[in-house]
Amino acid sequence: MLCLLGFSPFSTLASPSSIITVSVFRKFFPSNIANPFYTYNDFIAATKYYPTFGSTGSLDVQKRELAAYFANVKQETGSKLG
Repeated sequence: MLCLLGFSPFSTLASPSSIITVSVFRKFFPSNIANPFYTYNDFIAATKYYPTFGSTGSLDVQKRELAAYFANVKQETGSKLG
């Protein structure tokens, strides 16, 4: 039904860069300002290789996907990136 109204669960509502701004990224990884192992520009560049990452579904779904990704990065790096 939603598809008939012009909404698709796979439509792009926002890009990762419009959800995760530089200031949000720096809050996640504050130490990267002094030691830029993983930078915002690296993150945005990587999303270009995976165009559906964090950019499909509802805005809420997009935010959840990005939040899950960053939670995993923090967990797997032992918070060494931030």
